Amino acid sequence: MAVYTKSAGEGAAVSNYSLPIQAAGDIDNDGKATFSRPWDGTFPSGSQTVYGYYPYKASAGSDLNAVALEVPASQVMHEGSYDRTSDFMFGVPATYNVNDGSAVNIENFRFSYVVGFLNFSFKDIVPETEAAEKLTAADKVESVKLEATDPMGNPMLSGAFTLDLETGIPAYGANDFTKNVIELEVSENMTLGTLNAWFVTHPFELANEGKITLTVTTENHIITKEVMVADITGGGNFELMVGGIKTFNISFDANCTIEDVQSGTEYPFSVLYDPYG
Repeated sequence: MAVYTKSAGEGAAVSNYSLPIQAAGDIDNDGKATFSRPWDGTFPSGSQTVYGYYPYKASAGSDLNAVALEVPASQVMHEGSYDRTSDFMFGVPATYNVNDGSAVNIENFRFSYVVGFLNFSFKDIVPETEAAEKLTAADKVESVKLEATDPMGNPMLSGAFTLDLETGIPAYGANDFTKNVIELEVSENMTLGTLNAWFVTHPFELANEGKITLTVTTENHIITKEVMVADITGGGNFELMVGGIKTFNISFDANCTIEDVQSGTEYPFSVLYDPYG
């Protein structure tokens, strides 16, 4: 994580430190952490206001009110869950009395997310089939692509933003409509039957005319599935809030297209997927 400190007094200098976390397990939303670092004589002593975010980025800069961060458009799942380099959290500022000694210890530093999470899996995948070219639960997944489109303007799922460490408010600037796609490298040995794809995104909203498109690439097939916003919201808009988690269990149906990886041939849905084997 990254820690910034500021001494009491108007116009006081801001220092930036990267400190190792010493906490049991992960930092959860609104969770707490205790961290420390060996004393090297550079960490300020006395009354200090401590600011922070997680995870640490060397390129974030020293501007307390505009830390430069980015939700990447290419993500890698970590141990069956989301990319742990992308799940940015804001450390609620707190004042501590830092004393000279062998270590700097900060206790009960509170965090909250500034990103959102989307989770997708498929249901009703057949366990096996005699026809090797057909989709089965055993098909090994290599990657999943998420795309969100909206006739009113595509949402910004990934890309650069700044975070004010005093208020916890992110700023996105001008919307980059090309950042509506995220490519995800899934965990090793994940199959269609066990697919549990986690994406970290900016908070965003889609109008009810919008859609979410998933493209799943396996060893043998490229499966594209469109999900209309109106179908998953009952006619309203879709909104992913800060710290929000939306989970979807997707069915194969006639809205899927399936392409053979080797030949590039696109098949009707009914040819390569037979729920009855």
